[in-house]
Amino acid sequence: HNAVSMDILSSPISKGGKNILNLQDLIELKWLKGLLALTLERPPWAFFANMIIDKAMQNSPIVRQNAKISTFLQTWDPSLKNLPTHLKHILKVTKRHNVRWEAITIEPTVACQLPIWFHIG
Repeated sequence: HNAVSMDILSSPISKGGKNILNLQDLIELKWLKGLLALTLERPPWAFFANMIIDKAMQNSPIVRQNAKISTFLQTWDPSLKNLPTHLKHILKVTKRHNVRWEAITIEPTVACQLPIWFHIG
């Protein structure tokens, strides 16, 4: 049988590939799941990771500390150069695969907890 390299399989369809996620991206996306988990399901390390991401916020736009909730729920981005390697990889994979928070319907109690400033959508 003929083997196909992982580089070709993970290449975009427009370039002759199959757009299959590589193993490293899958691992990073699994870690991302922990960062995006709801409060009760959230792993302990995610609290610290979000604090590190918050501290690495870029200078523009200017977001006051009390308005900063999450880079995943808002339009501000952290500076990747100020992040530890693992968090940097997670955020790069997030951007590469256009991962974002979406909901078909949002219950009123949840909607009241979402950020008003720098919100997505």
